[in-house]
Amino acid sequence: MPKKTLGQDQKKPSRIVAGIKQPRPAAAGEVVLRNKNGDLARIIATNETCAEFANRWRVTLLNRKQWAGTEGGRKLQAERAKNDLLRLGIDQAKLSSIATAGHVEVAIAPVGTSDPGDAVRVPWEYLIASATASFRNGLPLMITRHLETGRPMRHEVPDSLLFVISTPGELADRYSFKAEEKGIALEMNISDD
Repeated sequence: MPKKTLGQDQKKPSRIVAGIKQPRPAAAGEVVLRNKNGDLARIIATNETCAEFANRWRVTLLNRKQWAGTEGGRKLQAERAKNDLLRLGIDQAKLSSIATAGHVEVAIAPVGTSDPGDAVRVPWEYLIASATASFRNGLPLMITRHLETGRPMRHEVPDSLLFVISTPGELADRYSFKAEEKGIALEMNISDD
């Protein structure tokens, strides 16, 4: 059986739950970058690599006042982010796909039974945003984080619900929350008036 390598993509079909396509969960010790259409990249990174990235980027980001005010400083950090993601198997083509996704979820699976290891300490949001900036041409990229616990989701319907849409200024023209509204309406068995 071939050994898994750092950053090797694995494609398996998604699950269907209640008529909605569900992404295949990340395997133990895996970080998955996905959008609404499926996996963009599956990263198999050692805890040591994640610890290295987490520690180095923590110091870098804590000291951002020293470099964030200059174009050269931001470009240098963007190149470092690209190189680190390349070490994890995310090449230019994948960065381009990630950049145009609009929304990327970073799913982190526990290494053992419940310990997510050092992958949760890596500033994935900054790494991805910085590494893809040159591909996005000023377009926004929303990055969310999801810790996959392996526990079944609870499906309790609340007695009341408040859905707040906060899109000030130009964000109102760039984002739509119709999919979220529809999902909530389906889950709670209410009409989306």
